[in-house]
Amino acid sequence: MNGENEGFVLDSKEELDQKSGSKPPLEAEDYIIKLAKIDLVQKPAYVNGQWDYRQLNWMFECICIVQGLKAGGEMKDVNGGDVPPFSRYLYREVNPRSLGFQSDKVTPSFLRGLVSYMEECSVNDNLKIPGIILLDKSKQVIRDQETINNFLAEFKKNAKMYGSLTDCIKNQNPVAGYYILPDIRSYEGRYVGCAIEAEVKGERKMNKITKFSKLPSVFVKPSQQEEVDALTPFKEYYLKIVVPRRKDRLDKGVSGGVNNMSSDDLGEVKIDEISF
Repeated sequence: MNGENEGFVLDSKEELDQKSGSKPPLEAEDYIIKLAKIDLVQKPAYVNGQWDYRQLNWMFECICIVQGLKAGGEMKDVNGGDVPPFSRYLYREVNPRSLGFQSDKVTPSFLRGLVSYMEECSVNDNLKIPGIILLDKSKQVIRDQETINNFLAEFKKNAKMYGSLTDCIKNQNPVAGYYILPDIRSYEGRYVGCAIEAEVKGERKMNKITKFSKLPSVFVKPSQQEEVDALTPFKEYYLKIVVPRRKDRLDKGVSGGVNNMSSDDLGEVKIDEISF
């Protein structure tokens, strides 16, 4: 009987992964990532366990390329396999209105952490944001620089009347007829540390960036050729996969209204003072 069954052999997990194109997730560790793309995109609100596309909010979507381990050495996946530098892409949403700390009141929000590590200052201090995004009354982005400059002059002139910039961002209070968001898109292309965990979502095991962190003092930026080699396939992936998929999801979501999907926990709950 055993001889008769020799041909009835099912694929191993490794063989199934190879056929599906999936890769085992990275080991849970502290890594260095390149902020390859930072986009301001519209995302649906999460209401009563569902994505509600009737309520769209602005979010930063960071697409990160994993460069290496903060402690140095070879990167490994959860199966012990080697992972080459710049071979894994991870997403991290950053809420532009969450400028304080997470629920433990110690860990900074993703936006606050990113700004403080990029600007090389304490997460507990006042933060100087690199810029602002101005929205009109219908919450659409204003791109005219003269309008932005005029707003900034008005805001600084009458700062006491308008109150804290933090409160204006957090509560989305209109200021001189506009809404304000902090702008972190100028950090695109730079490196930052982060903690990456492996988590199970249904039948999938995947990686998740759980917090940003400082770069190690010994970090040496990769050479220009290494950067080019890393970004060439990424740009193709971004243009051919990310942009069309993002548009398709938003179009389908808006036309459908409500989509029953689980939410990612951004862990951002409080807000503290932030200044220019």
